[in-house]
Amino acid sequence: MGFKREDITKWVHDAGLKNVIVDCADENCCAKSDSGSECADISIFVVSGEK
Repeated sequence: MGFKREDITKWVHDAGLKNVIVDCADENCCAKSDSGSECADISIFVVSGEK
């Protein structure tokens, strides 16, 4: 679930930015399913780059 960091880096480079940094924000987004039987736990990331 989520995005591969190398894919994000490529997308940002392809958008014309340089000095791209993709890093973990050391936090997760957690949500339970409607039934409460499953839980999604997705890491939050930060992206920066120069135009």
